[in-house]
Amino acid sequence: GHASEWGDLSPTAALDWTHVVPTTTWTGGLFVLVAVVVRRTLQWPVSLLADVMRRFSRVAAWCLLAVVGSGAYAAWVQVGSVGGLWRTVYGRAVVVKLLLVAGLIWWGAVNRYIVLPGLAAGRAPGVGERMFRWGRSRLIGSRPMARGALPSRLAAYLTREVLLALLVFGCSAVLSESTPARHARHLDPRAAGDAHGHAMAGERGGPAPAISR
Repeated sequence: GHASEWGDLSPTAALDWTHVVPTTTWTGGLFVLVAVVVRRTLQWPVSLLADVMRRFSRVAAWCLLAVVGSGAYAAWVQVGSVGGLWRTVYGRAVVVKLLLVAGLIWWGAVNRYIVLPGLAAGRAPGVGERMFRWGRSRLIGSRPMARGALPSRLAAYLTREVLLALLVFGCSAVLSESTPARHARHLDPRAAGDAHGHAMAGERGGPAPAISR
């Protein structure tokens, strides 16, 4: 990818691997859950389903930390400026990808802090769960779920996560085939012409003459 411009053993390439490996671990786990677990949610004991989801949620949380940190660094390096987010195809793809990842995180948080505690009834809510529930109630109101409906809700939310993950991969494909926003100025003939005109003006000690058309 674009990180190879600095060399295969550069810190940027290492962070790119740090981004790719947790991403595939997290989303690959989602695909397996939808393909295997979701098909049998109504047949599994609720306690077993809760145990499986708790283990996956723990892995996904660590993967999310690595993905967000490495992704933020990659965006900072490849975009280069705030203006590059909307002036270039690469930057706009980054914005769309960020929105999709935000949706992916949201449904993951709903599963972790709303559905999973309902499956594992009797557990004391943690700080993260209480904060998420409070924020969710302020945004969309409080919507209690019956415990019997939680397995089907889990299946629906996991499916939404998988669909969002596929769209995120599509954005990643666009990014890999697009020129990074940090190169946009060098490839823009108008920017190059302006830079040449300013340089000539500096050499003459005055403004560059206007070119009549």
